[in-house]
Amino acid sequence: MIAPRAVASRAFPIFLRRLIAPRMYALIGLGALLLFVGDYLSIVVEQAHKLTLAAPVTFVVSAAGLAALVAVALVAAARAPGDAPDESGWELAGRAVMTVIMAAMALASFLFVIPRLYDVTVEQPSSAYLNDVISFSAANAHALLAGRNPYTDDANFIPTLIAYPHAPPTPIQGTVFGYGYNYPLQTYVFKIDQAYIHDPSRYAAAFDPRTLHSYPALAFLIYVPLFLVGIQNVMWVNMVAYVALLLWLMSLAPRGERVWMAFTGLAALTITFGSLLLETELICLLFLLPAWRLRDKRGWVSALLLGLGCAFKQYCWFFAPLFLLDAALRHGWREAGRRALIVLAAFLAPNLPFIIASPAAWWQSMWLPLSVATFPQGMGLVTLALGRFLPALPKAAFTALEIATMGVILWLYARYWRWLREAGLLLALLPLFFAFRSPPNYFAVAPWLALFAWLWLWREREAKPTPHAVPPASTPA
Repeated sequence: MIAPRAVASRAFPIFLRRLIAPRMYALIGLGALLLFVGDYLSIVVEQAHKLTLAAPVTFVVSAAGLAALVAVALVAAARAPGDAPDESGWELAGRAVMTVIMAAMALASFLFVIPRLYDVTVEQPSSAYLNDVISFSAANAHALLAGRNPYTDDANFIPTLIAYPHAPPTPIQGTVFGYGYNYPLQTYVFKIDQAYIHDPSRYAAAFDPRTLHSYPALAFLIYVPLFLVGIQNVMWVNMVAYVALLLWLMSLAPRGERVWMAFTGLAALTITFGSLLLETELICLLFLLPAWRLRDKRGWVSALLLGLGCAFKQYCWFFAPLFLLDAALRHGWREAGRRALIVLAAFLAPNLPFIIASPAAWWQSMWLPLSVATFPQGMGLVTLALGRFLPALPKAAFTALEIATMGVILWLYARYWRWLREAGLLLALLPLFFAFRSPPNYFAVAPWLALFAWLWLWREREAKPTPHAVPPASTPA
C-alpha cells in the first residue's frame, strides 16, 4: 500500500519536478524574500513618524525571514546521510510558487547588477558613491596617500561632502534634526548637507566630522592599492567580491545543483539592493566565509582572516565570539586562546601605525558607532518603537538587549553545538536584531550565509564513509 504522502508527490510529473527548486534552495529563497520585504517596510516605518501597522508587520516578516534561514542549517544538520524526506503535494506546490518568485528575484538582481557595471567603469566616483560608508573610506584612503592621518583629519569632512554630493553624512540628534525617534527625511538631510557646506558653524549640530573616520584602518587601506594603480572607483572591490563569492559558492555545490545554487544566490535581492552599492558587509564575507571554512584544518589561517575582518569593520566583531567558542568546543580552550591571540594580532597589524600616531583619536573612532548620538533605525525590535508600538526606550536599553541576546546565543551554541555548529554565522546576526540601529544592510548577506551553511553541511555529509551492508550468511541447502 502506498503512503498518502507518496501518492500526493506523484501528482507532479517527473519533468515538472526538475523545474522546481529543491527544498533547501526554496527555503533560502523564502528567507531572502521575507528579508527584502522587511527591508522595504522598514523604510516606510522610518519615514512615517506616527503610529503605523507597518511596524509590527516589518518585525514579524523580518524575524520570519531570519528564522527561515537559520532553519536551513538546523534541518540540514539534523538530516542523516542519504536521507530522502517525503514530499507532499502541498510542499511541491509551495516550492513551485517559490521557484517562480525566485526567478523574478534573480532576474531583478541580474538587471540591477549589469547597469551598475556602467557606474563602476564610466561614471565618476562623485556620481557613483551613494552612501557615506563608501565615500568616507575612499576619502580616508586619499588622505593617507596625501600624507595625512585619517583619524585626525576632521578638516577633510567638508571637502569630502563637496566631492561626493550624492552621499550625505549620517544625521546627528540635536537642535537641527531634533531628538527622539523621528528619523529625518532624506530630502531634508540633503538640504541640510548643502547648508552645512556653506555655513558649518550655523549647522554644526547637524553632523559630526568624526564620523568621517569611524571604522578600523583596513576599511580604507583596502582601497589604497587601487588608487596606486590608477583605479579611482572603489566600487570595483564590491563588484569583484560579489562575483567571486557567488562563483565560490557555486564550486561548493553538488555538480547537479550548481545551477540551483547560482539561481538562489542571484535571488538574494537583499545583497544586490542593500549591500552591493551602498554598504560593505559583502566585503566582510570575503574574510568571514573562508575563515569559517578553514576553522577546522587550518586554524591559524582562519584566525588570521577573522582578525583582518575585524580590522575592516566592526560588523565582524559580532562573529568573533562564535568563532572562538566553536574553536574551544572543537579543539579545547587552549587552542581557542591561541587563535584569539592571532585574531588580536591580525586586527592590530593594520591599525598599529595609527594607534601609535594618535591613540586617543583612534580609540574614540572605534566606538563612534555606539557613542555618537545617531537616530534609531532598522528592521528589528526598534522598528516597533519607530512605529509607536513600543515606548521610546533609551539606547542603553537596546545595548543591554544586544548583550543579553549574545549571551543566550553563546549558551545555546555551547549546549547544542552538534545541531547549531554550522548555523554559527547566522546566529551571530541575531543580537543585531535587538540593536538600537538594526538597518537592513546588517542582514543583507544572511541568504548567502545560509547557502554556505547548507553547502558545507552537504560536503561534510558526503565526505563521511557510508557503511557497507553486510551480506547475509549463506543458508545450507
